[in-house]
Amino acid sequence: MAYLAEWQKRSVFFFFLFLLPTQLLPKDPEVNVEDLKTCIIPVAEIGRSNNKIEQNHGKILAQGLIQLTIPPSLSESRTDGFRELADPSPPFITDDGHVEIYGTGDFYIRYKNWEEFDRGGFYEIIPFPIKGCWDVRKYRLIHDDRKIEIIFIAGYAPTTWESRRLYIIRNGALSPIPIFGDPTTGWKGHSYGGNFFQSGTSDPNTIYLDRPFDLYFEMVEGDTSHITEEFRIPMNKDLKVKENAPAEKIFGIMKGSKPYPATQRTDGRGYLAEGGRPFEFTSAHHGSTVIVPLSTGDFFTDSYTTAVLVNRHKNGPFLAEEDGGDIKDYGHKIKNLFPFAGLGRPVIYLRPDGEYEMMLHGYNKSAFPARDWSTWKNGVDTSQFNRSLLKQKIHIEIDAAGKLDLRLLLNTPKPISHEPLVVAH
Repeated sequence: MAYLAEWQKRSVFFFFLFLLPTQLLPKDPEVNVEDLKTCIIPVAEIGRSNNKIEQNHGKILAQGLIQLTIPPSLSESRTDGFRELADPSPPFITDDGHVEIYGTGDFYIRYKNWEEFDRGGFYEIIPFPIKGCWDVRKYRLIHDDRKIEIIFIAGYAPTTWESRRLYIIRNGALSPIPIFGDPTTGWKGHSYGGNFFQSGTSDPNTIYLDRPFDLYFEMVEGDTSHITEEFRIPMNKDLKVKENAPAEKIFGIMKGSKPYPATQRTDGRGYLAEGGRPFEFTSAHHGSTVIVPLSTGDFFTDSYTTAVLVNRHKNGPFLAEEDGGDIKDYGHKIKNLFPFAGLGRPVIYLRPDGEYEMMLHGYNKSAFPARDWSTWKNGVDTSQFNRSLLKQKIHIEIDAAGKLDLRLLLNTPKPISHEPLVVAH
């Protein structure tokens, strides 16, 4: 309760765009959203743009590893105006079999079927009618046998960077009251990266509103030395936080009395753990376990990690997998073979064939040869450097003692191909 009182002093918003039954979500008082009108995406407009860019495709890097997207380098130009798609969310399979990938960017990508996505084949670029949204994800909401698809925009800064929050849009207007938190306190931090999670649901992109579910998200605190950590909070079926429910910090930067070295920002600006996208793994030895892939360090450097949290007991703590006393970087194997920096923001998902796969993003350093990737120096314009999406087959198991065995199935000692993937279209 003490933490909740502190929490209510903070300005944390939620930004959703969705279409929900009016009996489920009563209409809020209308507000003036003229300054925020670029935030509003009518669901019906998604995917209807005539500006689709076709014939994009990935390339095979090694057995089991595919680079899905190949953005332009500094020396290249593209007439379509699209730069990058980062921070991937789990693949969303539509009712007609398309595979859609959302994330951070001004567009999402769509494959005609799973087979095309599986081999890194051709995809369409479909633009959003707004700019500057983080951590976009698509969900199905099930309520009384009714299915509603929503676009969840988990971070938007309507004014300054510090204003980045998660908002709710209802009936075409910004809700005047956030789910929780007080917008009048002048809190200087910001929040982003929201994900719904529901135990016992086979599809992580589907939420049954009559069952318990949580919201996982990041919160940033501090004026000059920012600290970003992972939280969760229980939700009601009306997409509001449960009354008097405290936000639980599921992972902080500290290990004992000192921060994990892997969370340190390279220029001394603070510490970071971000991007947790929870999923439920069922082991024959250990039953159901919640696993949260995430990243630590500086996203614009070699120090960015592909990390994993594990909740080995239903009511127990989330613990980071470690290596040598620090957070283990599962992306290290890819970095040893390929010139990728900023490799992280992993999401793990179950394939239709019952195997597991990890999708993540990274900067191809060979496209930016003059860049020093060891640090993030002040004045560097990150918008000039573009990330690619990659996907990697993995092995995952938890033994009877609760020990996680997660391995990237990348057994080729060197790339087997750097040529574009040729797929019949």
